[in-house]
Amino acid sequence: MNDCTMSSGTEDKTSKSYDSLLKLMREMNRLRQTSTFTDVCLYADRVAFPCHRVVLASASPYFRTMFSGEFVESREGHGVTIHGVSPSSLESVLEYVYTGTTQITNDNVETILSAASLFLLDDLEHRCVEHLEENLYFDNCIRVLKLSSAYSTSCSVLRKTAWVYAVHNLPEVMKSDDFVNLSEDELHQYLREARLYIDPHVPLFEAILKWWRFDGSRSLPRALSIAGISIELATSQIPNDELSALIQETAGDQVIRRTSSHR
Repeated sequence: MNDCTMSSGTEDKTSKSYDSLLKLMREMNRLRQTSTFTDVCLYADRVAFPCHRVVLASASPYFRTMFSGEFVESREGHGVTIHGVSPSSLESVLEYVYTGTTQITNDNVETILSAASLFLLDDLEHRCVEHLEENLYFDNCIRVLKLSSAYSTSCSVLRKTAWVYAVHNLPEVMKSDDFVNLSEDELHQYLREARLYIDPHVPLFEAILKWWRFDGSRSLPRALSIAGISIELATSQIPNDELSALIQETAGDQVIRRTSSHR
């Protein structure tokens, strides 16, 4: 009975302490929003964000280093221009720094992730990664895959998850707008692994044509080779105007000419 009473009392105190902390954080954010007692101003695209140096330094190693060293920004009252971060993203980051929470959506997650990485805010970066993992679909997995490559340390699990998803959902991914953004090397690696999991009757040829048409500098014969599609099949299905371009690119390959002459 006494143990239960003590446990209940401890939980009650913890709850009150947490509530007090939240109240303090909300009040600090209100002071920021009203520019009360602020002593540094951040600028993103010339939009000013008055802040408190002690709050920024306590939350971010990036700002702690900036304000404690010999940098010009360490001087009180000196403005700091933040490059590569939009005003809306900076506001989201500051809201998180001051309150411990911010709204992460499919529309802003990439820019917030970039800002969180810049400011070395590991918890916020982790939340962005979680959001991307929970909202992985066939029409964004290629973009997420490319995004995760830019953050090799924090996004290693995300990259693996996006890759597995893309490999196992090739028919749907091929229909997405992001499929055409794959580089030739990425296309090669992707199709090499994805072919192990797809039905051999998946209409891969149309996807390869879509990828080739997106960038005039790409080589259709190489793409066909990567996809394991024969020249005979390609020339029997490709439109006449593109077939002429294919013949020129392959320097009049006899197989292509012979196949095309029977159309």
